[in-house]
Amino acid sequence: MRADSTDIELLQPGEKILNGQYTIEKHLGSGGQGQVYLARHPISDQVAVKRLHRRIADQAGGLERFERELRVTDQLRGEHVIFIRYFDKDLARDEWFSVMEYANGGSLEDKLATEAPLPITEAIDLTIAICQALAPIHRYPYVHGDLKPSNVLFHNVPTGGRIVKLSDFGSAFQPIRAGVLPLPSGLKTARTMLYVAPELLDASDPEDTEALKVGVDQRADIYAIGVILYEMLTGRPPFWEPFGESEDAMVFRERQHVLFQKIKQQVPPEPKEKRSEVLPSLNGLVMEALAKDPADRFAGVDEMQAHLKEVLQEEKVRLAELARLRPKAEQALKKKQWGQASDLLYKILDLAPDDPDALQKLEMAQAQQQLMNLRHQIPRKMKEGLWPEAKGLVEKALEIAPDDDTLTAWQEKIDDQLTIVGILEKAEEAEKEADWPEVISLCLRALELDGSHVDASSLLRRAQTQDKIAALRRQGDKRGELETLQELHELAPTDEKVNARIKELQRIIKLETYYAQGKQAYDEKRWEAAIEALTNAVAIDPFYRDAAPMLLYARDQHTKELSRKRDAERRQELRKLLDESEELIRSKQWHSAWETLTNIQKDKHYRSVIFKEELFTRLFYVLGRQYAEAREWYRAKRCFAKVLEYDPHYRDARQQLATARSNNRLKRNYRVKRTLGSGGTSQVDYAVDMNRGQREVSLKYLTASYVIEQGTAISRRFRVQAQRCTKLDHQNIVKVLAVEMRGVVEDKQEVDVPVVVMEYIEGQNLAEFLSNTQGIPERQAINFTCQLCRALQYAHEHGVFHLDIKPSNILIRTDGLLKLTDFAHTPHGTRGYRPPEQVHSSADLDRRADIFAAGKVLYALLTGKLPIEDSLDEKDPGFQEIASALQVVIRKATAPDPTDRYQSAQEMLEALQKAEAALPVWPKIRRRVSDAWQVAKTWQGILALIGVILTSTILPILAAEADTPLGRVREGVVAYVSYILGGREAAVTPRSIGETEFVVNGVPVVDITQPHYVTDTSQIDIEVRVQDADGKPISGDELLCQWTFDPPLQEQVIEEEGECKRSYPTPEDLNSQLVTVAIQGKEGTGIVGTSINFINIREPFINPNSG
Repeated sequence: MRADSTDIELLQPGEKILNGQYTIEKHLGSGGQGQVYLARHPISDQVAVKRLHRRIADQAGGLERFERELRVTDQLRGEHVIFIRYFDKDLARDEWFSVMEYANGGSLEDKLATEAPLPITEAIDLTIAICQALAPIHRYPYVHGDLKPSNVLFHNVPTGGRIVKLSDFGSAFQPIRAGVLPLPSGLKTARTMLYVAPELLDASDPEDTEALKVGVDQRADIYAIGVILYEMLTGRPPFWEPFGESEDAMVFRERQHVLFQKIKQQVPPEPKEKRSEVLPSLNGLVMEALAKDPADRFAGVDEMQAHLKEVLQEEKVRLAELARLRPKAEQALKKKQWGQASDLLYKILDLAPDDPDALQKLEMAQAQQQLMNLRHQIPRKMKEGLWPEAKGLVEKALEIAPDDDTLTAWQEKIDDQLTIVGILEKAEEAEKEADWPEVISLCLRALELDGSHVDASSLLRRAQTQDKIAALRRQGDKRGELETLQELHELAPTDEKVNARIKELQRIIKLETYYAQGKQAYDEKRWEAAIEALTNAVAIDPFYRDAAPMLLYARDQHTKELSRKRDAERRQELRKLLDESEELIRSKQWHSAWETLTNIQKDKHYRSVIFKEELFTRLFYVLGRQYAEAREWYRAKRCFAKVLEYDPHYRDARQQLATARSNNRLKRNYRVKRTLGSGGTSQVDYAVDMNRGQREVSLKYLTASYVIEQGTAISRRFRVQAQRCTKLDHQNIVKVLAVEMRGVVEDKQEVDVPVVVMEYIEGQNLAEFLSNTQGIPERQAINFTCQLCRALQYAHEHGVFHLDIKPSNILIRTDGLLKLTDFAHTPHGTRGYRPPEQVHSSADLDRRADIFAAGKVLYALLTGKLPIEDSLDEKDPGFQEIASALQVVIRKATAPDPTDRYQSAQEMLEALQKAEAALPVWPKIRRRVSDAWQVAKTWQGILALIGVILTSTILPILAAEADTPLGRVREGVVAYVSYILGGREAAVTPRSIGETEFVVNGVPVVDITQPHYVTDTSQIDIEVRVQDADGKPISGDELLCQWTFDPPLQEQVIEEEGECKRSYPTPEDLNSQLVTVAIQGKEGTGIVGTSINFINIREPFINPNSG
């Protein structure tokens, strides 16, 4: 017989293997690696024997898996591990056999094949047991690597209960930190791949040579436990799909590749989507175990086991709640409390959505509740006469309760009413044919079924009335015909013949009445009354007597009378409209005023009235204001000039004419190219001055909304300040060329805004410059501040105060020249730069307010931080890094009391120049001395400092070798003391600097003028090595090295060795940097002369020779 795809015959019970040591009892199963049998040893208990396929044994390394399993199980002996007792070759059969411990309870795979999905508590208990079985294996440490239901076995013990045992350790491995291990071939099968963690699979193709990645650990087993728990809860693994061995190999490989990609990339559907009763906590636990990234899973089986126990407790609570709710629901059903029963059953279904008994009972309770509702609705529908709807409701109710007597009675009554409805429909058809006896007969039949039926009674009365009308017509009494017909009309208002005869009689009577009234009014020349009466008469009969000629004459006379009245009334209306247009002009509703005035102009009567000039005055004024709003200043100028021709004193026409002329001149003289910047208060445009040889200029003006908000005073202040600035001519102040006026309309409000014409500066403002740095070198900051002080001193000497100095109002030209601009149009200044006296009051401000702001600007230049508070924060670490001389300048310039500040910009300029002269050559010495002095402020600090000096300097110098740097320092000191004491005859031997070279990441740079590419991207170390003229190395401790970078670099020094080495953690910041080092000897070393070297570093993270 053939048992599997390998075509190997099964061993029969009673056959001997392994030289007769074991006897086959039965076949347990077959797999991809071989067949498993139950066997017995003569002197031992039952065992499981795996018979390997020859194709596996013949493969290179095919037996390695089973030998590794033998070694691993020998190391992991325990009650939860299937121990491999024996692995050897049966020479007689030329086959390999593996003898292992036998688990008599079957496998989890067998259990899932018949019972899946498992009860939730049982699934959790089994998962906890698997975690307990894995815990000692992980502590060894080992990773199982091939955990799946077929490798989870149960062993029933005689005392009761069962033990979970794990088998198939051929894929087990110990986590490694370097190198790779071959991935066992068993993990490549489609069934096994369902349980394999993503990190155990190669990223390209599952059929490629695979390897365990560095860092794979026990969390790979956590993933497999998550898959097993998922399968126990839902009945299938997350990405399960059937694989048939009869499939084409290419199709099989493609489907296997798709499965591989899903495991690597796709998030599986949550268990709760497939089994609604799964708790959210259990659902989250499973998804955490199935996380693609091992870091997102549980750290170990102990942690997962603790969470499983918590979920198990929660599940037990759920089951207890179900046990509590079910009796209550049964009790409510017995008492026919359908609403309460439905609520309880809904709660049960919330805890167990798939409970069939609860669903059935809920359906029954809802049906009874629906029957109760129908019992309330049916009488109401019957009362309202909605018999078809009532019949439908009764039929629904009878479907639920077919033997209900009340419902049956209702149904009979409804059927009677529906019969009446049918009779009445026939009666209505007979009514249309005027068969009144038939109608009366049918109505009587309907009333026999229901004597109180309203519709039948009404139709009966109507039929009897129509029959009476026919009798009255037969009388032929014309005189009383009208009265009789009107009486009959009340009985039968829809009879068309009756209505037509009534109308005919009424028409004749009305005709005679209208004619008589018209004739009387005509004779009395009451034309309007005559027209009304005669019109009615002619409408009834156009040829009745002489009504038509009389109507024509009356209309002619009435038209002439109305024309005279209309002319007078129209003149009054035009006068009123003209007055209304003045109100619209006053409220600046130009469009409405224009429509009103043009409507007056279209009227033929305006030419004959005396206010013709007033009309044209207002027309041109409104048109001019509309042109002004549209910025068509030339046309606006012409309109306002026309207004002044009609009325030289009309409103503000003269002022509007001036504004239009100035705006027209501004538009003609300057061509705006683009907007340079705008804000809430002002806007700056780049323009070309057409009258100055197309010179580039900047146009600055306040926004209309800001002027309206602050009032016209701010506009006047801006204009006066700008006119003052036209007198300023200094290289550090932006030149104001002219001040123009511009009229602007904003929200129907007119404001005159001054326009300042300034020279155009190519560059950037100081705020933009500082945004790309974390502070600039101290000398550069002093240079900028000195230029600012010179500009302020010049402006103060000419009586102009800025009052709003900040980095955005300081421009830096491309050649480095600083330009001060935007002299304040507001006295409030900017927060962070204004002095205290400017915060509380804008009165009595003088030059010292500008000096305060200049000090804040110096602070920003040195720290790279734009201050947001008005006061100076001296505790700021950035402030502590500033040279002490500059700290003094900043403190004095930003003193809260104006009397404590510099009293002029010239005084601050001189202080800055002195501070620059006092800057140390070696900033690190200053910082270290400063730090040491902070420690030495107490007696304990002084004593500690003396001890540190003795132990760290003097003693090492005295003990140093002669050829070491410290030894040379000692010799230098001795020589200098000998020189002083001995008449200054001895001195340090002078040495001059000779050759120098750069070393980048330990590699010397031969050609320092060419770009140097660096391979190591983790850190860049730049070091300069110096020799004296005799070729001897000079120590970095004897030198002072000043490093500069072009373009300027925000240094992040992480390591310093002497002063001749710099390390940078971000090598990409050094792209295309020109590094320059100025080298000189420290004082007392005897090293003279300087040498400047440079290196050009490009693309430090790319090696062009690396391929």
